[in-house]
Amino acid sequence: MFELKELIRVTGGRVIGSSEPVVTGISIDSRRIESGNLFIAIRGEHFDGHDFVGEALRSGRAAMVEYDTGHRPIIIVEDTIRALGLIGNHYLRRFNVTKIG
Repeated sequence: MFELKELIRVTGGRVIGSSEPVVTGISIDSRRIESGNLFIAIRGEHFDGHDFVGEALRSGRAAMVEYDTGHRPIIIVEDTIRALGLIGNHYLRRFNVTKIG
C-alpha cells in the first residue's frame, strides 16, 4: 500500500483533489480496477487509456494518473509511462524486492 501523497512526490506530478487516499494496487487496465486502485492512463499504439477513464471512475478507484485534466484526475503528470516506471522503481526500493531477469 502507498499513500497517494507518496506517489505524487515520486512522480513529480501535481495533485487535484485530496492527497490523502491510500492506494492498494495499481493498474493500466480499466477492466481490472478494484476499489482502492490507482488507474494509470497509458496512451498506446492501439488504445488510449484516457478513453477508459469513465470506466475506471465507476469502479471505485482511489486515484488516477493522467496527462490531461479533462477528467479531473488526482495526479497530473507530463508522461504517464514515465510515471509508471518511477512508481515501479519506488516500489522495488521501498519493499527491497528481489529482481529476476
